[in-house]
Amino acid sequence: MPGPVMTHGKPKSNHRFTPKPSTPQEAVPTLTFEPTNNWIDFKKKMTIAAGDRFGRLGDFITQGTHYVPPLPVPDMSIVDSVMRDEVLKADYRERAKTINKLNTEKPMLYAFIISKLSAESDDEFKRHLSYKTIDDNKDQLGLWQALEELHLVTTVSMNVEFILDRAEQDYMKCAQGEFETITNFKERFGNKLKAYNAALGLNNTIPDKRAAMTFLGKLHKLQYGQFYAHMVNVINQDSTQVPTTVNDVYQKARAHVIIAQGTKQNGTPVAFATTAENYLKSNKKKTPRGSKKNTNNPNNG
Repeated sequence: MPGPVMTHGKPKSNHRFTPKPSTPQEAVPTLTFEPTNNWIDFKKKMTIAAGDRFGRLGDFITQGTHYVPPLPVPDMSIVDSVMRDEVLKADYRERAKTINKLNTEKPMLYAFIISKLSAESDDEFKRHLSYKTIDDNKDQLGLWQALEELHLVTTVSMNVEFILDRAEQDYMKCAQGEFETITNFKERFGNKLKAYNAALGLNNTIPDKRAAMTFLGKLHKLQYGQFYAHMVNVINQDSTQVPTTVNDVYQKARAHVIIAQGTKQNGTPVAFATTAENYLKSNKKKTPRGSKKNTNNPNNG
């Protein structure tokens, strides 16, 4: 094995560093298909890349529907009716151009998404029941829905009962990591809930209140123990105070002030008010130099 290259008396490492992506499109990772797939990161990066490259055409990722430009309306501030009609006609022409541009670029966006699939993800997509219809129409919305369906549950089995069992396990085991922000946890929890509801079917989905209470119970006790105790006390005193949605718990948890304990330099105990997330940032364990970092972080799926 060749040794390090000498340059001006200093050894030059043979290690190659991965260059930083120069565009949002390059930053999109290859979508993997295994129990610990990277769907969440893939979705985030693809949302940014699609919006950057294709504008409103990429809205389907977050909105769940194709963008359709709104119909123009007459500008009643224009007094002259003839001029007002001409402006309205011009607006309709611009709308038609926009729609034509969107339709022209749809196959391009479809191809871009396909280009970011691993061989395993691509194979699974081709096995999907709607594959031929989606591919024939280059329907990026249908493609996205199929990929989400295939990657939300951490199993490679296509058996309905097995998928339901795995989705239930993933949902119930989903808990906030010690150094995970509540925003990241909410996103992970939301994906597991969505997968579980899809496996359960439209008539058996988890009620919003039940999901909210599950989310509350899965918050990390080091960060949100005081908040959890506060919420339980409030609910026990007044049953109408049960949170109605996961987002309700999330917003209250982010705004909740805790009393954190600390000491001054002379060892005198002190208490100070902060939010749980700020307390986490100021109390992260530092990894000693030369030792390995803690890799026990929540999985990406």
